Amino acid sequence: MENLPKNDRNCPNLPGYVLLNAAYDYEVASAPMASPTTRSVTLKTGCSWGKIPGTNISLQSNFNDGAYELEISCLLHSINVDIEVKLRDWCRHKFVLRLTDRNRKMWLAGMPDEPLNFAYDHVGDADATGQRCYRLRFFRSTTYPVFPLE
Repeated sequence: MENLPKNDRNCPNLPGYVLLNAAYDYEVASAPMASPTTRSVTLKTGCSWGKIPGTNISLQSNFNDGAYELEISCLLHSINVDIEVKLRDWCRHKFVLRLTDRNRKMWLAGMPDEPLNFAYDHVGDADATGQRCYRLRFFRSTTYPVFPLE
């Protein structure tokens, strides 16, 4: 048995995610291994990452029986009355996500051949300004871990 390495106690790394970007699975041209531990990702010509202005971004990736139970969630606050139409449409699509952590490192979740599903919940009542809160979830049982992007 060997010891597991741990970050030095003086390590300046900050936990958590600050930015979430999404692309439809069919917009990803390739996501090859860039090194034994990282990937790169290329979108098809004319496609770009869409920004999801969520807060409280969280990632859970539990490994069990050869697969990762992956779930990425965030809260989205919006007063746009058409947002639910867009969210309902997203439920019919599959996604690949790019997360940016507090240390400005980017991560790839989902792959073109194992894209993430989408679901959302309306959280609570609208406030006096009409703002609503939605919990967005991207999830899947996948053979791929979340990879650092090069």
